[in-house]
Formats: sequence, structure tokens, C-alpha cells
Amino acid sequence: MITWHSWNVDNLRRADAELRPVILQITSEINRRCVDPRLTPDQQEAYTFEEIERNFLPVLVVAEERPDIDMIFGSGTYPCLVVITPHGRVLKTLEPEMEQDLYNPLLECRRTYINAGHTAGHAVVLPHYLFADLPAIPEDFAQKGIEQLFQDANRFVSTMPAMMDASDSTLYGQGDMLNFLVELGNARQDESISELAGTCLNVLTATLWDPELGGYFLAKEKEHIIGVKKLSDQLDILEALINFSEFDRAPAHQAITALRQSITANFYQENGLFAFYSTSDAIGLENNFRYLALLAKGIRNALIADLSVNDITPIAQTLANLQQANGTFPPLLHRSDSAPLLGVQSTAAIAFAEIATLCNDESWREKGLQALYPCFGSMWRTAGGCLGTTNTASEPLPPVCPLRENMLFAHACRLYRDGTMGENITTYRNQTLQIFMQNAFASFGAQRYCYGRELLFIGR
Repeated sequence: MITWHSWNVDNLRRADAELRPVILQITSEINRRCVDPRLTPDQQEAYTFEEIERNFLPVLVVAEERPDIDMIFGSGTYPCLVVITPHGRVLKTLEPEMEQDLYNPLLECRRTYINAGHTAGHAVVLPHYLFADLPAIPEDFAQKGIEQLFQDANRFVSTMPAMMDASDSTLYGQGDMLNFLVELGNARQDESISELAGTCLNVLTATLWDPELGGYFLAKEKEHIIGVKKLSDQLDILEALINFSEFDRAPAHQAITALRQSITANFYQENGLFAFYSTSDAIGLENNFRYLALLAKGIRNALIADLSVNDITPIAQTLANLQQANGTFPPLLHRSDSAPLLGVQSTAAIAFAEIATLCNDESWREKGLQALYPCFGSMWRTAGGCLGTTNTASEPLPPVCPLRENMLFAHACRLYRDGTMGENITTYRNQTLQIFMQNAFASFGAQRYCYGRELLFIGR
């Protein structure tokens, strides 16, 4: 069997000194930290395990405990198996469908690393372009990009009923598209676009809604439902329903109530904060900041009758109490040693802005602005856009500039552009949009709809 080691600088230095590539396995609370079934004696020959123990450093990471590592190396499915150098360059991602016998792929990775050393593999960067001078966004760029995304979404939704009935289906990535359609319909006051969003929501509900406890299951594989629910999926739908209320208020109000009740019924909670998954008690802050922001918006728009500002202010204060002196928040509850993440800082700023508007209390905006300060500082790239996390001297991680998290940052900047730092904040927002301008629609999959949502607000 394999002896798994923890991710830390001492282990990485040892692997570097011994010229051993790292086999990084990322597991998740979503499936109770299940390890890759290929790494069991009945799936591999004994000499494969001997090769791993002798020439590789096996490292095991739980995605929820190290979201910074998962953001950089993870594939979005778990368990994930990737071979990297001790300096964080990727030698090979061992895809479950393609790599069953691991001996030869591992041997190839080892040879590559021995021959090329620190230059072996490829650097971890999410696709983006670097500019010495950022080009201005052309006047027609936003409109053309939005139209392209709408046509993509229109084609996809038209095939959804047959596709999700005949094959595997999942909520992964659908929330970005759904919310883009809802906000586009609202922006254009176009009922046909809102009806398209309604069709998308109806198909997801018919396929993945739990008729017993409520809430949306993670996925369906043929006729088999994967009985796990992900909080971020529920929030995607909740956000769409709150925005959808501008088009069809009564049904949206009923659905919001049912979905909120299902979150309470399905997810572990502590002091009003909810866990990542229905199968886990690990609590992440980004989801809870997002839920707080949605509740505040729902109360303000008279969509949530059973809650008042007095009900959610204590939750906001619980979250605010976790803020460090430098403005950062830990990504995980009870893990103040974790590296700060762009997504957490940005959603904190968004949530506090919503609370400030609901309470008419500017002190909450000050807390939100403090959450943005690290984004303006250690996370900001001179070429534009923000790093997903900060690197530390004790544990360097490859720098990445993720699209979704940068669009959360752009959203937060939009909410603070009327304050004392408004002009500077607007510059940060514009440069963040510009850095992804040339390939956001081609290289980011469903995340491109996040970019489209921010394009809707150019000039507004």
C-alpha cells in the first residue's frame, strides 16, 4: 500500500533533493475523502507500488482543507490524481478514463523530470494574456461578447431536456449560464430571454431536485442519482430565483422559500454557517458570505418575509469577527492558518455591501473595503487582475489568475466605486476586465458566463 504524506515545504524540499516527482492526490469531503480506486492492490501490479514508494513522493490533500491547492491543481472532480514537480510544474494529469495501468505513465513522468529537471512539465496558469499596456475595451466588445454568450446559451438550453434525460447530468457550470441569462433578461427587459432562463431552471429542477428533503443533487449518472448536495449549487439557483423575481415574482417567492428550507434541512450548520456539502461538516466562508449577501438582497426586495435585518445581522457579525488585522479571512472555519483566497475576500466585500445597504449602516461598507485591501495589495498583478491566493516564502505556490474569482472581485469593485476610493477602484475593475478580454469566451468553459455577467454592467 502507499504511504501518503502531507503537503508542506519540508516534504517538497525532500522530494526536490531526492529528484522525486510528487504524486498529488486531491480528495474531497463530497465523497468522504474517497481515494482513487486505481491506487489499490487489485487495480495495479505490485511493481507499480514499488515504483511509487521508491521514486515518487505521494502527497494527499483534502480540497476543503486546502482550497488554494485545489484551485491550482484540481480538476473539479474527486479524487483527482496529478503528477507534479516539487516546484509545482505539472508533469501529467492522470485521467481516470484514460489511465488505468499507472506504471508506464508514471515511468514517463519520472524520466521527463530526471532529464529536464526544474524545467520539466508545464507551468500552472489558467489561460490569460499578459500586456505591458492594457488595451482599452472597444465600445462594441461588450455587446458582441454578450450576444455570443447568449447564442451559446440558447443552443445549449434547446438541447437540455433530451440531453439531461438521456445522459449524465450535473449542476456543475449550469449556474453560471443560468444567472447570465436571468440578468441579461432583466437588463434588456426581454421576456423571451427570461423564459429561456426559466426553461433551464425547470429542466434542472425536474432532473436533480430531491422530492423528499428538497435541494438539488450534485449529479445524475444515467438513472442513478448521486445523493450528495453541494451548497454552492443551491446558492447558484437561489441567486437566479432572487434575480428572476423581477420577471415572475410569485413563483420565484415560493421557490426561494422551498430552497432556503432545504438548505437548513440538508446541511450541517454552526452558528448560522453552513457546510460545503450535505455529507460533510467542513464549513467554508465563501459560500456563507454569498448566502448572507443573497439573504440581504432577498429581504431588501421583500422576497423573504420570515427574516428581517435583525435575524441576519448576527450572522454577519459572526463572519466579521473572523477578519484578521490585515483584512483577510480564513477560507475555512476554525482554520485561521489557511492562506487567504481571492474568492473569499471578494464575496466578503459583496456581502458587507449588501448588509450596509439593508441596514443603512456605512460601518459595514468599511468592513467590506478592508476585505478588498489585500486584493489591491498582495494579490494584485502589475499586468492587471488578481492572483487566486497569496504566495508565502514558507510555502510557495504557482501563481494563477482565475477568471471566476476575478469576476467576483470585479463585482465587488462595482459596489464600492462610489466611495472615497471610487476612481482607483474603478481602475482596478476595468483592468481586471481587460486582462481577460482576448480569450475569456474561448478558454474558460462555463466560467465565461461569469465574464459575460460583468460585461452587462459596463457603462451602468
